[in-house]
Amino acid sequence: MDFISKTMASFYYNRGLYDAPALLQEQLEYVGELIYQLEKTPPKNTSLPSGG
Repeated sequence: MDFISKTMASFYYNRGLYDAPALLQEQLEYVGELIYQLEKTPPKNTSLPSGG
C-alpha cells in the first residue's frame, strides 16, 4: 500500500493543482451571479419636473 501511495501521490497532488483554478473560477462566477441578483433597479419616477 505504501508503494502505491508514494507512486500515485504526485499524480493526485498535481491533478488537484490543475483542477483548483477551474473550481475557483466556477465559485467566483456563482458569487458574481448572487451579487447581480442583489442589485436593485432604480424606481421609475413619473413625477419629474417638466422644466417649466
